[in-house]
Amino acid sequence: MVKLAGFRLGLESDEGYYTRGENTETYEEKRYGSQGGKYIDRRNKEWVREFFEEHGFEWEDDRPLEDKEVLVSAGGTGRIARYLEGAGADVTCLDLSREMLSEGRGKGEGTISYVQGDARDLPFEDDAFDYVVSMRSAHVIQEGLKDYMEEMGRVSEEGALMDTFSTPSLRSIYNPLLTMDSTLYSDTEVESLVEDSDVVDIDSKNEEFVLPYAAFLISGNISVLDTLVEPLASLNRMLESRDLTDRFSSVTVWELDPVD
Repeated sequence: MVKLAGFRLGLESDEGYYTRGENTETYEEKRYGSQGGKYIDRRNKEWVREFFEEHGFEWEDDRPLEDKEVLVSAGGTGRIARYLEGAGADVTCLDLSREMLSEGRGKGEGTISYVQGDARDLPFEDDAFDYVVSMRSAHVIQEGLKDYMEEMGRVSEEGALMDTFSTPSLRSIYNPLLTMDSTLYSDTEVESLVEDSDVVDIDSKNEEFVLPYAAFLISGNISVLDTLVEPLASLNRMLESRDLTDRFSSVTVWELDPVD
């Protein structure tokens, strides 16, 4: 595990980032409002859609997840929760930050249940949900990733989806510059955490983003570079097609199965 405390360069904030109102109010706009951020958001949602399609849901249907109970763990302001709500799911969005949850309330169709709680110690019964999804969250979990994974397995009846920021990768180069601690995990470390778990198994993994998020966020947040986002996306797809993702991907997407 690589846990690198950063320098205060303004790229991200310190450990209190998610509890300060001025940050939570602009969180989604800062991360997903630019062309680069929109590309990352689109890819994140593609992973979610593909996960459910692998479980037999036809995304072309009007509301493919109708009557399915889905937990979005460490869901922040509800970005992914709203996406699943739009697909017809009964969604619960859990996050440790009351401020992030407050910012999420009132968005979307208004049917999401927001719950404050720790993703490593979920306040739900076993098999309380059909599925659990957690996107762009594991990197802020500096201790207790095994608990985080096992809790997803414990409360899901059918399966769970999560991602981690990976090492070694290009993100390893700039990670020390981030002012908020961001934890990078090797695939071997993640696999070893639940190797002997009686709660959750790793079903599969996909390696993504040879070019790290920063390449898209920097170009997308500087207007003169905004036009570079699509060429960068094409370059990233080309690099992935050449099997470089196995060694250099900055994101690993994990599908988890609960142990019966």
